[in-house]
Amino acid sequence: MKLTSATFASAMTNLIPAITFVLAVLFRYEGLAIRTVPGQAKVAGTLLGVGGAMLLTFYKGAHVTLWPPTNVNLAAQLAARHHAPPTVPGGDSGNRVMGSLLCTGSCFFYALWLILQARLSREYPFHYSTTALMCLMSALQSSAFALCFDRDVVQWRLAFDIRLLAVLYTGVFASGVMLVVLAWCVKRRGPLFASVFNPMMLVVVAVLSTLLLGEEMHLGTVLGAMLIVTGLYTVLWGKRREAAAAAAEHGKVNAGEVPHIDVVVHRHPPPQQEQLPTTTTTR
Repeated sequence: MKLTSATFASAMTNLIPAITFVLAVLFRYEGLAIRTVPGQAKVAGTLLGVGGAMLLTFYKGAHVTLWPPTNVNLAAQLAARHHAPPTVPGGDSGNRVMGSLLCTGSCFFYALWLILQARLSREYPFHYSTTALMCLMSALQSSAFALCFDRDVVQWRLAFDIRLLAVLYTGVFASGVMLVVLAWCVKRRGPLFASVFNPMMLVVVAVLSTLLLGEEMHLGTVLGAMLIVTGLYTVLWGKRREAAAAAAEHGKVNAGEVPHIDVVVHRHPPPQQEQLPTTTTTR
C-alpha cells in the first residue's frame, strides 16, 4: 500500500476469486461444468467481479457525491502531527510497478492458501490450534525480516497512538478472528465460496476512503462496485443451484435403491413336556 495506494491494493485483491477458481478446478475442489447453468453462473460471476475491479482501478469518470463531505483526512492529520509532508501514493512509476507485482504475488499465494486450507480442514479440522500455529510462525518470520531491515530500538516501541491501534486491530481481528472464521467457511462451503467475498472489501475501502482519508468518489467507483456485487450474487446463485442439483441427484439415487430385509428363521423342535411319575397304591 505504501508503494501504490489503499484503493489500488484492495482492487488487486479482486484477482483472488479468479485465481482461486482456476486452482480449485485444477485441484478438483470445484467442478467446471461449463455446459450447465450453475457452472456458467460461477464463471460469469467471477469474470464480473474481476471486471468490476479493473473498472474501478483504471477508470475514474466524473466526480460523484453520494453524501456530504466529512472534511476528515487522517493521513493529513498524522503528517501534520509528525511535521512531515503527506506522501502521494504511487508517485514513482518504478515503485508503482513493484507495488503492482507484489500485490499480484500476494493474491496468488492467498488463493493457494485457501486451497491448502480446504485440504487441511479435512485432515485436521481444529481451526483454533491451526490459527495459533500460523500466527506464531508469521510472528517469527516477520520479526526476523524486520530485524534485517530496521534495527532501531525506537521503531520497536509502541505508544498510545495509531500504531498501537493498528497492531492490536491487525493481531486480534485481521489475523486471529478472521483466520478462524475463514477456515470454518472454507470447510463448510469450499475455497471458491470464501474467495468471492474479497471484492466486497474494495467497496468498503472505497467508502471508508471518502469518509476518513479525504478521497473523492468517481463514477468508475460506483460502476465497479455494482459489477462486483452483481458478480458476487451470481457466483452465490450458481453455487446454490449446484448444491441443490447435487442434493436432488443424491435423493434420486437413494429413492431408486430398494431396501432388502433378510429374515432368518430358525426352527427348533418343541420342548418335550416332562411326564409326571405315576404312583400306584395298594389297598
